[in-house]
Amino acid sequence: TNIVPAADGTPVQGDLLEAAASPLAMSLQDFVAEFGDELLDSLNRANPPVYTSQARPHRQLVLASLKRKLFGAQAEVVHAVTELLADRGERAAIVNGEMGCGKTTVGIA
Repeated sequence: TNIVPAADGTPVQGDLLEAAASPLAMSLQDFVAEFGDELLDSLNRANPPVYTSQARPHRQLVLASLKRKLFGAQAEVVHAVTELLADRGERAAIVNGEMGCGKTTVGIA
């Protein structure tokens, strides 16, 4: 089938443009290499992280008093989720991880 462009020559939805068709075309890898730092800065300004690995001392004491000690990564998740739920007032948090990584232990902590 032949695809007929719009009367003004602009591509119609669904048309594929070859990379050589536009002098402004660049690969995603090149785009991220060129603009990645600025994109990350903009993203962090628009959506600041909830937890930045600065654990609160009183929460460290609570975790230290648990009968089952957490691994470092598990403790970081507990701090992040607690920051989200207790300090930011969110109603829920999702803890995602592979089988056997301690999600249940993190949830209990």
